Amino acid sequence: HFCIYLIATTGLRFSEAMGLTWSDIDRDELLLHVNKTYKVFGSDKGFQPTKNKHSIRYVPINNTTIKLLDQYRLLFKTETRIFEGISNTAVNKTLKKLVGRNIHIHSLRHTYVSHLISEGIDLFAISKIVGHKDLNITLSTYAHLLEDTKNKNNEIIRELFGA
Repeated sequence: HFCIYLIATTGLRFSEAMGLTWSDIDRDELLLHVNKTYKVFGSDKGFQPTKNKHSIRYVPINNTTIKLLDQYRLLFKTETRIFEGISNTAVNKTLKKLVGRNIHIHSLRHTYVSHLISEGIDLFAISKIVGHKDLNITLSTYAHLLEDTKNKNNEIIRELFGA
């Protein structure tokens, strides 16, 4: 379940989460360094480059995540990669058991971004955090949510100018 938690709280792609190694954790700055992926199956199984150069990034995490990572390492004793022996199919089955319906792991990435948008996090920052090639990808994928924030922004602007 920790893999699901990590993807839900970082917006990582499944392959990026699978590519994380223990050395990718910056405990001082509370960041994950996303710099590779891992292909679980196929003739090219193993570490792979990220989707694009923009996918190489630092993703914020919190102290709870650090503590959970430590517990996970003690429990599963993985040496290099954080997540070993985990498949996309297995994670999707676990999600179905937890939620009661089919949900794909990539949906957690969308939920993460949606939550950041609803909390008013800057779209440019979100685009960088999730490794989108450019802001237009973020805008086109999540445009429907921006309508919801428009009213909130209008209220903030009114308050700023005493309206």
